This record gives sequence, structure tokens and C-alpha cells, in this order.
Amino acid sequence: MHILENPEPGEVIHEVGHAIETKLDLYEREDFKNIVEDILKDKSLGDIFYDNVTFVDPIIRIESEKFVSEYQGHIYDFDMVKYINTGYLIEPKQLGDYFTEGYRIYVMNPDLLKEKDKRLYQFIDREL
Repeated sequence: MHILENPEPGEVIHEVGHAIETKLDLYEREDFKNIVEDILKDKSLGDIFYDNVTFVDPIIRIESEKFVSEYQGHIYDFDMVKYINTGYLIEPKQLGDYFTEGYRIYVMNPDLLKEKDKRLYQFIDREL
């Protein structure tokens, strides 16, 4: 895990979420990928933007009303976004902080996650 000195609230929980994600091999599991794909199904190139204001280091991300944080929509590798007909396809693996940010909120404020993204809340509640 990579934890900076004086971590922000929830930062350690976020990093533990990466360990859980890896241990459970989430981005290879159909049940988890279906949850992510449901969020991505209506997204297009117009939903992807370069965010050089919100974070210390700029990121490319998408927005969704289901996200509990802006970082949850972080697209890890924009080069992996594929052109399909008139739109773009974002692979579930590109949202590598979707689970970890959801897990962070599940631990810190479960009612918020349940309200914003019930499917992710139920998945975490069932699996952990």
C-alpha cells in the first residue's frame, strides 16, 4: 500500500479497498463487472473530461450520479477507451477506483453509499 504521511480521512480505507479488490479479483468477476457496466452503459466521449482543478495531479474522469466522490470516476488509462461505432466504450477495469471509493464510503458513511449506489452497497455487504 502507498500511504502518504498524514493521510486524509479515509485514505487508508481506500487503500485497503485496493487490497480487497485484488484479493477478490473483482474486475474479472461477472457479477461485479455488471454493476460497473450498468454505470458505463450510457456514457460517451462527451462524459469524459480532463480534471485539472479538483485534484493535486490532474486526472481523466467521468461523472455519474451514483459516484460518492469525483475520484470514483477516475479513468486509469484513456488510451484503453475504445471507439465503437459513434461512441466510446469504457472498460470496467478503467474505473479502478470505483470499488475502492465505494468501500471507503461503505466503512465511513454506509447510508450515503446505500442511497447513491445501492447495487455497490449490496455487493460489498454480501461479499464482506
